[in-house]
Amino acid sequence: MDKLLDENYHEPNADKRLAAAQEAQKIVIEDAVWGMLWYDNWTRVMRADLVGIEKRWDTFERFTGR
Repeated sequence: MDKLLDENYHEPNADKRLAAAQEAQKIVIEDAVWGMLWYDNWTRVMRADLVGIEKRWDTFERFTGR
């Protein structure tokens, strides 16, 4: 994992950088020695026509600006 990250941290080619990031994620998931112990339940209220925000599994919203 360290070698994969070190070799691709400054990779100028976006496709190669993405492939390395996906491989790193695969390693983390497959070799994980951790587990989820709980899941926070949050209530969010927003307008139905709101755009540019995506609710993700990790409870953090992603603002896309679209």
